[in-house]
Amino acid sequence: MNVPPKIFFDRGGVQSGPQLSPDAAYVVYHSNESGRDEVYVRPFPTGAGQWQVSLGGGSDPHWSPKGETLWFRGFGNVLKEAHVKLGTTITISKPRDVFKGDPIGVNQTLGYALLGERFIAARPGRS
Repeated sequence: MNVPPKIFFDRGGVQSGPQLSPDAAYVVYHSNESGRDEVYVRPFPTGAGQWQVSLGGGSDPHWSPKGETLWFRGFGNVLKEAHVKLGTTITISKPRDVFKGDPIGVNQTLGYALLGERFIAARPGRS
């Protein structure tokens, strides 16, 4: 079956880092369409509707393995999480800080990844 391509992000600004939810029904991404990077969720593949996850800026979103939590990088080198309830409507909790990178020697600007409910973060080498 040859399905023609469809533009999913037909919006102003730059959209980056799309990640499909574990059930492939939603996509989380960050966009600067508001004038600063924020994290958003949209249904997939329709793209109908959009829900903002981050408050005060965010980027680099990742889903939890079961799709009930979104983690993202907030400004100030802080890893944040928001709990989500997906279905015919979407409910998103107010994001909370999980940890700040600097006090534990982790530089999130170098990136992070998930292993189940655990995080792997890069740290700059020591001189």
